[in-house]
Amino acid sequence: MNDLLLFWINVLLVLLEVIVLIFFASVFLKKNLSRRKFGASVILLVISNITALVLFDSHFWSKAFAVIIVDAIWLKIAYDDTIMQSIGIAIGFYSFVSVWDVLVLLAVSFLSKKAFSTYMENPMEYYLICYGVKCLELLLTVIIGLFARNRFQFKNTTWKDWLRVTLFPLTTIFCSVTFFQIYEVESNVGTELLLCEIILLFFDVMAIWILDYMDQQQAALQDNIILKRSIKQEKESMEALVEAYSDQRKKTHDFQNQLAVIYGLAQQESPNSEIIKYVEPLLKKELLPTLITKTGRNVVDILLTQKYSVAIKNQISFQMQLGDLSTFPLSDEELIVVLSNLLDNAFNACMAVSSFEERKVLLKMRKEEAAGFLYLENRTAHDVEILDNKTVAPKNKSIEHGYGLKNVTAILENINALYVFDYNSQKHLFSFSAQFPISR
Repeated sequence: MNDLLLFWINVLLVLLEVIVLIFFASVFLKKNLSRRKFGASVILLVISNITALVLFDSHFWSKAFAVIIVDAIWLKIAYDDTIMQSIGIAIGFYSFVSVWDVLVLLAVSFLSKKAFSTYMENPMEYYLICYGVKCLELLLTVIIGLFARNRFQFKNTTWKDWLRVTLFPLTTIFCSVTFFQIYEVESNVGTELLLCEIILLFFDVMAIWILDYMDQQQAALQDNIILKRSIKQEKESMEALVEAYSDQRKKTHDFQNQLAVIYGLAQQESPNSEIIKYVEPLLKKELLPTLITKTGRNVVDILLTQKYSVAIKNQISFQMQLGDLSTFPLSDEELIVVLSNLLDNAFNACMAVSSFEERKVLLKMRKEEAAGFLYLENRTAHDVEILDNKTVAPKNKSIEHGYGLKNVTAILENINALYVFDYNSQKHLFSFSAQFPISR
């Protein structure tokens, strides 16, 4: 085996370990870089790992320390995590790779009844085994990913998911074992067998990546369907409410006019009659609840009046600090979705609070020259977990739980608004603040 071929085999081996590390890290962390920057960072990671391996080739602990530090720095830059998480994952991954490398070599040595050192002396046998180990590590990483998806991402996995994801790695492992057996019989085709194994591994990685991408697209499509359905229902509900309120207002106004006519006729016929005494108080009574806010936006006034009645019914203290919203930089439809979902979420959280005195919701809205601002806070009975500026739904909740806030964030992201979720665990206070651009 010439030096050039040996160099590229080692480079591909390091590249495979880096790819396995990417799969491993993606199970637990969220990427923090754009696709182009992430690709560039992977190339730098491969170069850094190769450099560390070359410099400390004969010193195991120095090599291990250098590789772990390089991987930890890359994880901190490429993913949204803490320094301790990066170091922990880097140590865990290096231990995982090292242990499996040694275990598989020992197992092969035991089964073939050959000394361990003989495989280290024969480069072709060694690399055939090494690439087979990478197939196994890839399979184990995929299995860890499936367990993590079910445990941390609250996504149920079926036997079809397991079959689809593990089929390619299992096939590659089977082929790797077969190639090694062929090489034991026909050692002159070692280079060709190793090339076939590398090609299989490449397609294995591509298959896993494509399947993962398809799963993400399917999940995004499902989210989009549920979001659109929810937004449509909220819009139709609010439109019906506005129409019903306007219609009731008209009927109330007409009824008051008719009562006034009856009152006038009764005064002419019999000024001291019982009819006068009955109709007179009705003329002074508002038969429909008066709007509690006057913001300049009819849909906001009606919506907040409705939500205020819900708050009173559930013994929730609902306070509002509102400015003139006639030019607030959201359409009526967007305002309906944002406010109704935020308030519904806040009221539901408050109703779980046992103490009525602690059931508090505060809404602030104003429009200034630079932007529109919205702030909402409410008490909660249970701690709220926020990850990557998103609320994490409890595992025991239904699949559509949390889609109210997803409706809100979908609208805000579409108009490039800035928003922040926050939770104060000491005060059990959940808050949401957003800044809306004037021009889009």
